[in-house]
Amino acid sequence: MTVITNILQNTLSDLDKRIIEEARHAFLTYGYAGTNVDQIAQVLGIGKGTIYRHFQNKAFLFLSVVIYTYQEMRSHFAPIPTMENPEKAFHLYLTTLIQLNKTLKPFFSLLNPLEFGREFQHDCGTNPQLLTIMERFQKEKAEGLTLLASLIAKLQQQQLIKSQLDAHKIANMIFALITGYLRDETPENNSTNQSTRDLLSFIYHAIEYQSSFSKEENT
Repeated sequence: MTVITNILQNTLSDLDKRIIEEARHAFLTYGYAGTNVDQIAQVLGIGKGTIYRHFQNKAFLFLSVVIYTYQEMRSHFAPIPTMENPEKAFHLYLTTLIQLNKTLKPFFSLLNPLEFGREFQHDCGTNPQLLTIMERFQKEKAEGLTLLASLIAKLQQQQLIKSQLDAHKIANMIFALITGYLRDETPENNSTNQSTRDLLSFIYHAIEYQSSFSKEENT
């Protein structure tokens, strides 16, 4: 578990960071099943055994990439919980989520455990260390959704969001909409500011969000 601890504490060695970043590139490009540890080692100019000494198997390497990427994402969301204005915090949360989905679009398609595939399930098995990492991934995702739900609840209390749906349900639907919509977007389309504005406008309309701040930002 040393590598995971180092990821969480931001104390990765240069070699571990190089391995994780090259592995992420491979997983983004080829998916889990199509990624070969031999190819990662070859690109890095190291032996495959070196990777396996640092990461138990491909499943461990993949989950290390997941946690590493979530840690990067957390840094983008870090200012939001301390913001006093829930409208600005909500808007920043959504725009940050959209931008991260654009830059990490293929990665988000891998984050659903159901999409990891049979090879991942075989590699993972009942290994307690890998299961612990999976739990960590689920915890990271749940914390992000809880933050979004708390912002929605505040805006509902202020009657700025008129939708009567539970705040957690709205948060889950927004997350699913953004990740699903941007997964289907072509690269030339999902890089435009208009794409972001259109998506925000749709979300705001769907939840009956009435905010002068959001209107000003999207004009």
